[in-house]
Amino acid sequence: MSFWNLTGNAGTIRSANFLGTTDDNPLVIATKGKEAVHIDESGNVGIGTNEPSVKLHVRGDRMRLESSDHSRRLDIRADGSALDIETKGSSLFVNGTKEQTLLNPFGGNVGVGTLNPQASLHINGSTKIENGWLETPAVIGSGLWVDHVIIGPAFSPGGDLIVGNGLVSFSGYVRKAGGGFSIDHPLDPENKYLNHGFVESPKMKNMYDGIVTLDGNGEAIVEMPDWFEHVNEEYCYQLTGISSPSPNLYVAEEIANKRFKIAGGVGNQKVSWQVTGTRKDPWARKNSLPIEELKPDNERGYYLHPELYNQPEERNLMRLRYPTPITSQQ
Repeated sequence: MSFWNLTGNAGTIRSANFLGTTDDNPLVIATKGKEAVHIDESGNVGIGTNEPSVKLHVRGDRMRLESSDHSRRLDIRADGSALDIETKGSSLFVNGTKEQTLLNPFGGNVGVGTLNPQASLHINGSTKIENGWLETPAVIGSGLWVDHVIIGPAFSPGGDLIVGNGLVSFSGYVRKAGGGFSIDHPLDPENKYLNHGFVESPKMKNMYDGIVTLDGNGEAIVEMPDWFEHVNEEYCYQLTGISSPSPNLYVAEEIANKRFKIAGGVGNQKVSWQVTGTRKDPWARKNSLPIEELKPDNERGYYLHPELYNQPEERNLMRLRYPTPITSQQ
């Protein structure tokens, strides 16, 4: 062919007949004398630019993909303060299948694994955060399964974990520096709190107490629960007479067959008793609490609370165990 027919061509040879250039100049399509499309020698296509740097390079305020019936469209906009993706007539599905990622244009909710997201981020399935952070404030409902949770800014003074009228369950150890309860003060609930601290022990101790009335001989049998001896061992006793001195009060028979005997008291006297036992249930035996524990070699020189020992924050043990992620520089 020696010419290119604008109304159509037949018998073309791909290597010889084509629309394009044979020198170093790009192929340019112009409208009203102005360049509209620019194709360079590497095959990059530029719309609105004569320097395309990728296979399709568009310079302008908006790109649109629209369905053939005009009912649905996707706009990529750059005419605002940020790059926006807008949809009309449909939600936006990402990664090819409906079941994976859904962006809801109406409520602004994002669904992963669900077509009906009920929150700003609704995930139906497992969630994994690796070498990253879940930053709060956040509300966690139903269930959260994680290997490690760090709450609060990294790492001192820490933050708050708030469970509203719920139950917190752990199947392993809870290690802490201290704790207790805090309630509205019974005598001034509008203006004050009442705080109590935990009772601590170097062993896993259980405590039981009560009031018993002695018989006419100054004796009494105290019954313990059926499971008591299956859970406890190494019993300790405390007896205190009420209303009058009881210098001869003693434990006449130690705990056996879920009971113990008090004797040596005043007839018909009330006695306050307390028994503590060390746990011996299977979990406690397998997970005995080390009272004094050497720090591993790599943790020596680091502290749970470095500020209490006039040490810098860099010596915080949490920084060693869970290093702060590197923030990319823009």
